[in-house]
Amino acid sequence: GCHYDSELFSAVCKKYSVPTLCLHHGWPALIHTRFINMGYDYYITWGRHFVNLWKIYNPCIKFIDAGYLGEISTNTKSKSGIAFFFQGPLFIIDEKLIKLMADFAIHCATKYSNRIIYIRQHPEFRLSRTIINTMVQLPNIQFVDNLKISELFSYSLIGVGVFSTTLIEGLAHDTIPFIFNITSWPNYYPDLNKLQQGIEVKCIEEAQNKIDKLINNEDGVTDSIQSNIK
Repeated sequence: GCHYDSELFSAVCKKYSVPTLCLHHGWPALIHTRFINMGYDYYITWGRHFVNLWKIYNPCIKFIDAGYLGEISTNTKSKSGIAFFFQGPLFIIDEKLIKLMADFAIHCATKYSNRIIYIRQHPEFRLSRTIINTMVQLPNIQFVDNLKISELFSYSLIGVGVFSTTLIEGLAHDTIPFIFNITSWPNYYPDLNKLQQGIEVKCIEEAQNKIDKLINNEDGVTDSIQSNIK
């Protein structure tokens, strides 16, 4: 609902007294101005907790909770992979951060050679040819741009992203959110790390340390997070 053409459409409808409805499709963990005071009359959300989160910034909209609308896969394959959800250079993300996240993916592929590392590029942005050429040299890295998102989650124990919708969406699939927040941004919204429903890191050393604890279930950290998610 944040795209300018949607807001223009809503404004025209309002002029002619035509009610407008927006359908919750993604989650803006980074609440920028286009998600504040949106012009729709109704908004159908993934659930009542999202109603509370949205309403803080949009007090005039009537919210209706309908539940998560995506497919939940019943795939029984081993859920041991690590999925990397890349985004484009937007807001707090720049080319340097994208390269750093790619290096982290390569680190994981090298250290955990018995696990599949899934790379999903953003539909509106592609990784550089240099990064792709390096990644494809590793046999356990798979590019999965065309794989159904529910199927990808069914293979993935951990989902890595900066402020991607897929981080919180993964909760519906029992995939642990790993927030790669090597930025000046305070934290993912809502704070999944504080809620003990995910991991958020602020530097590459912390990322490498905490992914290792998850992979090895050190001190039962993985079991604890998965229990909180459920």
